[in-house]
Amino acid sequence: MKNKFFVTITASDRGKFFTLHDFDIDLLISTSKIKDRKSPAIDAIVTQEEIEKLVKAGFSVKVKEEASKRQFKEKMTDNFKDWIKDMQERKEII
Repeated sequence: MKNKFFVTITASDRGKFFTLHDFDIDLLISTSKIKDRKSPAIDAIVTQEEIEKLVKAGFSVKVKEEASKRQFKEKMTDNFKDWIKDMQERKEII
């Protein structure tokens, strides 16, 4: 099994950001920062090969840490908690 990494992918603009779906990678949708028009970003879990493809395509990729199943579960729980908190602060959910 190939090692995977938690990364943050940043695009040069929103148009470029929307091409990420072409890469068929594991995007962590709840971390999307699409409202930042100048540098939209999203977290993902990718292999070294996928990182290289993204960089060649013009994306900035910041590696945070190596992923494991345990870390993935913890990260998803944290992201969900952050998302709920964010939605509550925006008054989008009760």
